[in-house]
Amino acid sequence: MTKYLSIFLALVTLLGCQEPFLGDGEDDMTVKHTSWSASGVLHTANVNDVVTLQADFDESGPYTLQFSVESPNVPTDVNPIAYIDWKVEGNWVHREITLISGTSISGTSEAVRVQIRDNQPGGAGDEYTVSVQVAKGTRPNVQQPALYANQSGDLIPAAALGVAGILDIPVPQGIGVISIFAAVSHIVGAGPVPIPVGSVMGIGVGSFGFTQQFDPTQPFWYPLPVTTGVVRFINSNAFAVDVTFAFGIDG
Repeated sequence: MTKYLSIFLALVTLLGCQEPFLGDGEDDMTVKHTSWSASGVLHTANVNDVVTLQADFDESGPYTLQFSVESPNVPTDVNPIAYIDWKVEGNWVHREITLISGTSISGTSEAVRVQIRDNQPGGAGDEYTVSVQVAKGTRPNVQQPALYANQSGDLIPAAALGVAGILDIPVPQGIGVISIFAAVSHIVGAGPVPIPVGSVMGIGVGSFGFTQQFDPTQPFWYPLPVTTGVVRFINSNAFAVDVTFAFGIDG
């Protein structure tokens, strides 16, 4: 499924409180006036590899992190996660984002600490390179947040005997989730058969006090209140479907 996750993340990019960790990334940090950078090697399915960056800025303000992932000789998919802590006056704001080349995220801070680790549950330990740089300023307004996609997809059951199929997705807490992106792929058990136009599905938020219908043939963004703990997908069709989703992260 990691292959489909990588394709999904690339598509989403085109469309549109934990305790702070203390990294030891000073050896990886290069200071050039108002920018900092670090790079290193990760291996798939090796959670002990880590690339770190930490920077203390001359003054508080908006700063942007930008990431690159390079794996030209790796036949398998990679799935690095960046764990980010922004600091202002001793207070920390934590973010976690899934990385593909070009991913960026902004924060207001006087210091930042970053750890990048591979998040693939299995694999052959293939080697790839990640890099990160930080500079003063905010990311462009591209109407596309940074993403967290720790799952490759799930199954929404078919409706049966007049009862809709339901899939509940827990919302990660303490990492800045502000929205969810969903793409329903195909009818399960029938191969890559497109979802019929006019099919109706729904989404419920939080305690399911309100829902919204949507067209599953069209990928969509849905804003989430900050108190949301669960997102519920509701399938009123007589067939099960796969849904791939990612969370939008503030920044």
